[in-house]
Amino acid sequence: MSRTSALIFLLFTGALAGNAALASPPDGAEWGVRWILAVLALAAGVAVAAPAALRPRIAAAVTASLLGLFAIEAYEWGFGLFEPPNYPESYDPRTKFEVVLDLRDRGVEAYPTIHPAAYIAPRKIAGVVTMPFGGVVNAVTVYCKENESGQYLVYDSDEQGFNNPRGLWQRSSVEVALVGDSFTQGACALKGSFASHLRRRFDGVLNLGSGNNGPLIELATIKEYLQEFRPPVVLWFYYEGNDLANLKEERQSALLLRYLAGNFRQGLRQRQSEIDLQVRSFVNRSVAQLRAAGSRGVVHEEPYGAREFARLALTQKHLGHLALRSRLGGEPAKTSPSLRLFARILAEANQTVASWHGKLYFVYLPAYEVLRRGETEAQRDGVLEAARSHGIPIIDIDALFRARAAPLELFPFNQDGVHYTQEGNRLIADRVIQVLASEPR
Repeated sequence: MSRTSALIFLLFTGALAGNAALASPPDGAEWGVRWILAVLALAAGVAVAAPAALRPRIAAAVTASLLGLFAIEAYEWGFGLFEPPNYPESYDPRTKFEVVLDLRDRGVEAYPTIHPAAYIAPRKIAGVVTMPFGGVVNAVTVYCKENESGQYLVYDSDEQGFNNPRGLWQRSSVEVALVGDSFTQGACALKGSFASHLRRRFDGVLNLGSGNNGPLIELATIKEYLQEFRPPVVLWFYYEGNDLANLKEERQSALLLRYLAGNFRQGLRQRQSEIDLQVRSFVNRSVAQLRAAGSRGVVHEEPYGAREFARLALTQKHLGHLALRSRLGGEPAKTSPSLRLFARILAEANQTVASWHGKLYFVYLPAYEVLRRGETEAQRDGVLEAARSHGIPIIDIDALFRARAAPLELFPFNQDGVHYTQEGNRLIADRVIQVLASEPR
């Protein structure tokens, strides 16, 4: 094998590695494939400088490894992860960013959803390190389209930037409050999130959910926004798909950790006007930069084809699920730092709600991929034990979904990474109402 052939082989292997690195944003596990390809590219590079007798052996090893990776990808396409999404004819092909631009071009000052996790890194507002928990206030807000119709959820945010009817914040009390992530916020329910279904039964339902929220942010929202309302019922919605993973990020924030003890608050309600100016400015700058760059925004729904095969997209996704289960379930429950911290957070939340004689309920939400594989999430028992140990009533939606003949039909498009269908949201609300009606308060 000549040095020229080895150099060509090096360039080919390096191109594959670079192409695969573009498959999706790095999310922990996807780097597994990228590191393998990087090592193979390095080995090909060694072949260029290696003695002539060693070059064919190195090339053979690298080729066999590459063929193995693409054989795994072919298997995933044929028998593993890949299932074509069942998009309806009404499916909107635009990205969220394109929808925002189209609305703005029509004179509507629309904003994309912005979530608290965007502010995990320390940021000053009016000279004070601040982490907002709501989005842009009193604004047309574009969220997502993973619902049966494939049309975007666009709603008017309330006076604190949450997905509620306006006017709730002027009330002296509310009957039920919700904390959670995107499922609680209402993604991507066009015809009724479980929060909106609950509003048909209870007088005053305040939804504090936001995408990518984890347990520390949820505790913080309770302390920031509910102590004046003192609701008799607080529903904590736990999503098994990523809440503990989100907690790993949140526990890096010194500001969020301050909510674990004492009466620390940022006073977000009182500072809302100055916070909103900063949030609007941040979003507007981002929109302007994307527009100037000619970006379409993030595209989540690219069809699987030759480019995705070359990027080993399904193999990376598969390793992602394996790593997610590993990093959430690799440690025994009693020694898991995330679970120990989670138990402390629940205890503090329960004590806070009890301080105004309210009652905290723990609602366990299932993930598509866990149901699809017929598995039980690795940390489920530890999570539920953390709630039971503090006497927090559990509403197990995972068991409710599994009792159905076809639980995956409660997720649109036959896809991972989507939220619940209209029927799924209704089932959750009905079960919550049933439990609350059966328990004295």
